[in-house]
Amino acid sequence: MNEDDSLVSNCKCVMGNGNRIDFWEDQWTEVTSLRESFPRIFRIANRKSGKVHEFRAIVDEVWTWRIEIRRQLLAWEVNIWNEFMNVLNRATPVRDGEDRLKWLGVSDGKYTLKSYCLAVSCVGVRDDNIWKIVWSNIAPPKVEAFVWKAVLQRLPNIVKLLKR
Repeated sequence: MNEDDSLVSNCKCVMGNGNRIDFWEDQWTEVTSLRESFPRIFRIANRKSGKVHEFRAIVDEVWTWRIEIRRQLLAWEVNIWNEFMNVLNRATPVRDGEDRLKWLGVSDGKYTLKSYCLAVSCVGVRDDNIWKIVWSNIAPPKVEAFVWKAVLQRLPNIVKLLKR
């Protein structure tokens, strides 16, 4: 799947125990993926793959991150590292334990075909006030349908009628 896929772009991993979420590639923090958002840290990291639970340790019931790097950080990399660690620390696991996907198309996070269709149909569409006026029930339905066809230039004109 590519990044333009609307299904993938509207899903986010919700961290539980970290057994199923890829640490570098999946979107489980506030950023798209750690690899894309922190390419410098990814380049100097010893481990380029693994699940979230492989990069953390629980010490005294507190999560600590174990990201091993192959060299000392340069002075200008320290700010990037601090932001990287802040992003990791803001990602909190859910209490029930299992990792899962959350559908961003609806507030409850549960995927439905209807919510997917709404998300896909609304991509790139801006709110147009003319439709609120057309469908506001101030005219009979026949007139509303006529105006709708006229705005979309779907009225049969003499050329179209001659073709028929």
